[in-house]
Amino acid sequence: QATLYEIIDQKHAVHQAHWNVRGPQFISLHEMLGDMYGELNILIDQVAERKLALGKPADGRPAEVSSNANLSPVT
Repeated sequence: QATLYEIIDQKHAVHQAHWNVRGPQFISLHEMLGDMYGELNILIDQVAERKLALGKPADGRPAEVSSNANLSPVT
């Protein structure tokens, strides 16, 4: 479950960066971050489905992700 929380938190951080990137390399960074966001969505789905296959529920509730993800905040 800890891995799922951290991947979901990372997805939100990447999406935030995707929305707010600026500067002369905007388009390349924007596209790269968009690709990363999409790949993280796939990974989240795979981890959650694997948990279910192992008989454990997957928890992706925002409050739980916020409380339990062990990553530094992105500013």
